[in-house]
Amino acid sequence: MTTPAILDLFPDAPIPAEPPLSAMPVACAIARVLMPNRAQVELRASDLESLLPEGHRARLVWAYVERAD
Repeated sequence: MTTPAILDLFPDAPIPAEPPLSAMPVACAIARVLMPNRAQVELRASDLESLLPEGHRARLVWAYVERAD
């Protein structure tokens, strides 16, 4: 918006001395992104149930945690 348009809408509004921060140029910065891993072999979904054998001790802990509040 230009200053005359602001004064037309809001005659009592103060005139800004400096341009807003959004109008100021942005300094160049290096983007913080992760590059894709092209050597990744596969991505698959699996459930915890299939990772543990039937008699594994972790199942006792699992059952306890499920009942805990």
